[in-house]
Amino acid sequence: MTEQEAVPTDTFSAYEVGLRQLLEKLGRDHPRYAEALTYQQRLEENISQARRYGDTETRGATRAEIVDRLNELALAELDVSFNELYVALPPQRHEPSKHVPLQRHPRATHLTGREEELAKPRIFLCHASEDKERVKELYHQLKKAGYNPWLDKYDLLPGQKWRVEIRKILGDHNNLVVVCLSNSSVTKRGTVQREIKWALDLLEEMPEGAIYLIPARLESCQVPDRLSELHWVDLFEPDGFEYLKRSLDFEIANRKPLTEPEKVREAPDVEISKQPAPPKPAPQPIEPELIHIPAGEFLMGSDPKKDKDAYDEEQPQHTVYLPEYYIAKTPVTNAQYLAFVQATNHGKPKHWEKGKPPKGKEDHPVINVSWHDAIAYCNWLAKATGKAYRLPSEAEWEKAARGTDGQIWPWGNEPPDKNRCNFNRNVYDTTPVGRYSPRGDSPYGCVDMAGNVWEWTLSVYKDYPYDPEDGREDPEASTPRVLRGGAFYHYVRLVRCACRFGGSPLKGDDLYGFRLCVAPGYASEL
Repeated sequence: MTEQEAVPTDTFSAYEVGLRQLLEKLGRDHPRYAEALTYQQRLEENISQARRYGDTETRGATRAEIVDRLNELALAELDVSFNELYVALPPQRHEPSKHVPLQRHPRATHLTGREEELAKPRIFLCHASEDKERVKELYHQLKKAGYNPWLDKYDLLPGQKWRVEIRKILGDHNNLVVVCLSNSSVTKRGTVQREIKWALDLLEEMPEGAIYLIPARLESCQVPDRLSELHWVDLFEPDGFEYLKRSLDFEIANRKPLTEPEKVREAPDVEISKQPAPPKPAPQPIEPELIHIPAGEFLMGSDPKKDKDAYDEEQPQHTVYLPEYYIAKTPVTNAQYLAFVQATNHGKPKHWEKGKPPKGKEDHPVINVSWHDAIAYCNWLAKATGKAYRLPSEAEWEKAARGTDGQIWPWGNEPPDKNRCNFNRNVYDTTPVGRYSPRGDSPYGCVDMAGNVWEWTLSVYKDYPYDPEDGREDPEASTPRVLRGGAFYHYVRLVRCACRFGGSPLKGDDLYGFRLCVAPGYASEL
């Protein structure tokens, strides 16, 4: 496809019709409704850019990828392709990829053998390629013993992105990880060490006493320091496998089955119905106040001739067009995040005690949250409300913070002081959201966009100029994500609107928080 060869407008209309049909057929209570909303937002932004500036090969490829994912979702959940949801429209330019229909999650009390297997925790076997044959033997041992192991050799389908699939397995707290150690794996750099790091990051979020990661020595070798606090099993000993089974059985027996809520709903005569105490109502989400940001162009980045503090990473300053959107007036607070933790049993920030934020800080921004924590919160809120909540891109964040003309701070070009924002350790802690309003507000009325806490954005950290079609808005990328705004600890240079910082999506920090963004069609219901 060339710059001049634009996709016909009726094809864009077909996609929009298909999106509406998909959302209507799924319904807001469907577990993948929020995922469909995210795809809708990405596809509509892609179409908006193509209509305004003309289509390109990059935009077409991104759009085809989104449509492929919509086809996969529709086939798995509705038994029809996304393209079949179009209504009396011409044939589409992009043919859908052929997908293997996804296995549905168990929804009935009586499970089939395959559904019962899928309901079990997956046991990810982390290993070095040199140990593949020994790990294959372990895989078959676990399979024969009734477990549900995962090994790339048998469970990674041709065409799947191995990095994405492994991250999915490791990121599911219901699964377990067995790290297979040998003299080869403990000294090898690359994938094995990266998988161990991912697993250890998630281990911090697990409840105290829970078993998530099990070091297993295939031969006599030195256990890496970062795993040495965990008791390991020696699989080369005669009783090694039985010892591993004891650990797996103990943890699985202490976990709540994934299908239990469905069983209770579909079997009114079960024992739980005889209990006199009614169940506690699920915590209700606390939605943010939203600010409308109109469609249009704005200056993004820094011009060192106008801003002496500009970093190289903020250059060149350039013009970016954004469709209209809504962004939260404030960062997500502890009170808002608490409702999420209570409703989902998601891991709490590490500094909370007894499952709750520090007393008196309910209206402070939540901290110690990773990018993945923020994404999980967005998905939960989207599903609970039917509105397409997500993280803002770094472009959306910056426009909301500084307006259209490239001013250096939210309030203008005058340097900050203790009456405009929480910075430079003036307080040495977070402050309630909105404390510095209206003096520190952005042109649109957003608060705390300079100082208090760094805020996660959806965007991958890449060089300028900003291009939403170059992969930086891919939600599945595992590279560093952009944080914006600076924090209470930082000095003047770091709380400018254009300042950008890249952080690991796996790591939280006592300076990291986030705020929300939402698609126009769903914000209008507020």
